[in-house]
Amino acid sequence: MIKIKNKKVNLGIVLIVIGIIWILSNLNLINVNVYNIVNYMIRGVFDLWPLILVIVGINIMFKREGLNTILWILFFIVLIVYSLFIKGNILEKTSNGNLKDEIYTVEMREDIEKGKLDLDVGATSFNIDPIDDDFAKLEHDGTFNYKFSRKGNEENLYISNEIPNDILNNKNKRSFELGLNKEIPWELDLDVGAISGNLNLKDIMVKKLDVDMGAGKIEITLGDKAELTSMDIDAGASQIILNIPESSGLKLNYDGALNSTNFDDLGLIKTENGKYVSDNFNAASSKYEIEVDMGVGQFSINYY
Repeated sequence: MIKIKNKKVNLGIVLIVIGIIWILSNLNLINVNVYNIVNYMIRGVFDLWPLILVIVGINIMFKREGLNTILWILFFIVLIVYSLFIKGNILEKTSNGNLKDEIYTVEMREDIEKGKLDLDVGATSFNIDPIDDDFAKLEHDGTFNYKFSRKGNEENLYISNEIPNDILNNKNKRSFELGLNKEIPWELDLDVGAISGNLNLKDIMVKKLDVDMGAGKIEITLGDKAELTSMDIDAGASQIILNIPESSGLKLNYDGALNSTNFDDLGLIKTENGKYVSDNFNAASSKYEIEVDMGVGQFSINYY
């Protein structure tokens, strides 16, 4: 019987994994680079390090020949699967880059059934409007990062402005105009600070809208395209204006400190658990369920 030392087995596993990932990348089945692999693996170790204690404990309790090797092989397999395929999700086909003072367009594929926008920006003014033909269209001033990825029939678009040089030096104003396709349902995740935003989503089917906002002003106009829209708003010293159709049902859970609101003017019914509900909520063909946690500022809802 050929005896293989533990160190050789572990090294062999590492080389096999690197070779497989390299082949998949060359075949354009995944899109990764060395930096991403190292980053994903480091993050995976930080998440899964208690497994090392489990392995050491098992080896102390059951001193069997070959058990140590098997456990460490299983650990490497779990680490690889978790780090690269779950944490890093390297199976996604992605495109990313750096945009400065230009127009970026993502074509609308026939198999796209829904879209997701992840917006992570600060010190920015922006508008979002519906478009007909493309999946998304971005026109901007200043420098932005972008990434889009595909998960089955879902297209994801990520936009950020993590490069601070032009803001710190006051050389450029950051602003953008973003168009989103109005033929598919959307989930919007906005992590914004020190912004001025206007979201014209009247003709877009918004299934979910999360807003995590610092200081700034944002106005959001919503329509009646979706049967149910779930909204979660977490804001600091901000001014937030929501415009929704008068025919839509509204259920609102509001937690605020020193804020100005107009809830008394809307004719909402306050329930025993402190939520506000419109009298047409059950019968309405389109409904909004809104959770708001807000610090100092102004929050208002307008019917149109």
